[in-house]
Amino acid sequence: MLLAALAIAFVAIVLLLPYAGREEPGQSYDTPYYVWRTRAVASDGLGVLTTIPTGAVPERPGVPVLGATLGDVIGSDALTYTVILRAIAAVAIGLAAGAMALE
Repeated sequence: MLLAALAIAFVAIVLLLPYAGREEPGQSYDTPYYVWRTRAVASDGLGVLTTIPTGAVPERPGVPVLGATLGDVIGSDALTYTVILRAIAAVAIGLAAGAMALE
């Protein structure tokens, strides 16, 4: 159990250390897209993804629904949620790669 905790901490530090000194979070090319979708679903409901002709991909509602729900529950905005989700996903992918390498 301790070894697993150390592995998680190590991967988190290695992957998140480049972001530690920044005043603003780094954004990828699709961050504004996910922020926009999350805000649209939070304000107008899930149906908005089917009415917008911008390729909103109504078949993939997971990120905006989770973001809108968490935004209501913990009071975070869509940008904070998106940046935190990217960090958590990076750590999870790093741990999965390490687990596969060990196996």
